[in-house]
Amino acid sequence: NDIRERSGVNTCPMCGSMHCGTLDHVMPKAGHPAFAIFGLNLVPACKCNVLRSTAITGAAAGERILHPYFDNVLAERLLAARFDDLGPVPRISLRLVLAAGHPDFAAVAFHAKVVVGRTQVRDYLSKTWVKFVRRPSSVVPELRHDPATRAELVEILEHQLENFDDFHESKNNWNSMFVMGLLDDDVIDWIFARFNLPGRLPNSGL
Repeated sequence: NDIRERSGVNTCPMCGSMHCGTLDHVMPKAGHPAFAIFGLNLVPACKCNVLRSTAITGAAAGERILHPYFDNVLAERLLAARFDDLGPVPRISLRLVLAAGHPDFAAVAFHAKVVVGRTQVRDYLSKTWVKFVRRPSSVVPELRHDPATRAELVEILEHQLENFDDFHESKNNWNSMFVMGLLDDDVIDWIFARFNLPGRLPNSGL
C-alpha cells in the first residue's frame, strides 16, 4: 500500500503513461507465489499491469518484458510516435527508436508489443495531435510564436522533448513519444508548411 501511495502520480516505468496507482507483479503471483511480496518483484505501474496479464517471455530468442529495476536500456529512448497520412486525423502507430543491432532489441520490441502496445497510448497520441493541430502552443508553448525557419522549428521541438524527458523523469513517457514523432523529417516538413499557409494568423491552428 505504501508503494502504491508514493508512486500514484509518477510516470509508469512499464509503459510510459503519466500515472501509476497499481503494483505490477513482474513474475505473476499465480505462477510464482514465492515472489508475491518480494520487493524486487513489485513495480509501481498503471493499468498496463492488468492489460499485460501474465506475459513474461515470447517464443523467439531474447523476447521478454523489461524490468525497471534491472534493465538499464529503459533509460534510453526506445519508442516514438509515427504519424502517417498527415492531416486532422492521421494514422498513428509506434516505432522503435532503438537500433536493430542493440543487444536488447528483441526484449524492447517484445515489451513494446505486449506492454506498451496494449495500453491507450495511441488514443492519447491521437488526442494530443488534435490539440497540437488546433493550437500548437497548447502542446509546445514556444510555438505561440511562429518559427521563422525549419531549423528553428526543429530546435523548438528538441527543446520541448528535453523538457518532457526531464519533467516526467523518463525518455519514454507518452508526451516525449509524441514530440519524437513530430521530429520525423516528413512530419517536420508538413508542420512547417502549415505554419506558412497564406492568411494563417499567429498562434492559431494548423
